[in-house]
Amino acid sequence: MAITLNIANTKEAVLNCFMANPPLVPLIQGPPGVGKSDMIKQVAKELNLKVIDVRLAQCEPNDLLGYPSIIDGRTTYVPMDVFPLQTDEPPAGYDGWILFLDEIRNANINVQMAAYRIILDHEVGNYPLSDKCLVVAAGNREADGCFVPPMTSALKSRMIHLETNLDYQEWINWAMGANIDSRITAYLQFKPEALQTAYVDSKESSYGCGRTWEFVNRLIQGRENDELLKPGVRATIEGAISSGVAIDFFSFIKYYDSVATYKEVLKDPTKARKPARDDIGLIWATIGMLSGNFKQTDIKPVLTYLECLPEEYQMVFMKEISVRFPKIVTLPEMRPWIGQIAKVLWSQK
Repeated sequence: MAITLNIANTKEAVLNCFMANPPLVPLIQGPPGVGKSDMIKQVAKELNLKVIDVRLAQCEPNDLLGYPSIIDGRTTYVPMDVFPLQTDEPPAGYDGWILFLDEIRNANINVQMAAYRIILDHEVGNYPLSDKCLVVAAGNREADGCFVPPMTSALKSRMIHLETNLDYQEWINWAMGANIDSRITAYLQFKPEALQTAYVDSKESSYGCGRTWEFVNRLIQGRENDELLKPGVRATIEGAISSGVAIDFFSFIKYYDSVATYKEVLKDPTKARKPARDDIGLIWATIGMLSGNFKQTDIKPVLTYLECLPEEYQMVFMKEISVRFPKIVTLPEMRPWIGQIAKVLWSQK
């Protein structure tokens, strides 16, 4: 059984394939919505390469082998202009290309066979690809409920197989740095299993995954909690992550009605409403409220208010805001809090 990697480790493995001489072709397999395509774009950006995205599930064999043409009285096969050939110069501002053969597992058997020469011989029909073109493939697995046809042994042996999956902590760390709505990150830390929900044999049309939670982020940004319960808005959120997950998310959102407002915290952090130390849902909602509104200039009142939370949740909050404000721990106001947390951790040893 292949080692299942997170996105960061998959990226490292892809780069390792590209460093081989000559470069090898990695096949990244995993469920939909885990970030396979985005990771390839990150690699391309780091290597200053232009991504050519070819969806093999939408291709015919001739798209990969070339189309018949007569040149100098002889029949030959001319490749499509999407493929960079040996005679082509990289686009302005780039050092080369990444040819991304996506949806390879959903391609029919004839298209898979047409891909043999691209993957192993670095050729499109009878034309060699540019030496400055790297090739990577990606697709879903049969276990992902994507109805993929079997892959031929000949194609399997032409690639380096990598299994990737959504890593909860990796996604949460990314979400904090990407300004994903704090109500989403608070909810998913309260209920981690909602990040990736069941999609195989499910009666729901949608499900929770990294991609669909990012859709929810777009839907709720700038909206107050009561707006999210309007039928039209609610329907779009259910359409992204399924009605079952959405109902639970809405129930969590209602916690926010019992949470102190950020204005209350800034006005008087000692008298602002505080969650009971055993009400975990309300604590997570409080963390979401604080992290979603926090500005570095507010550190004094926020630290005072933070004392109402158990120490482990104080640390969660600090971890969240330190992603957006990396130098926060160097502020003089932070020293008493750091000292207090150090004492608590030491006493627990």
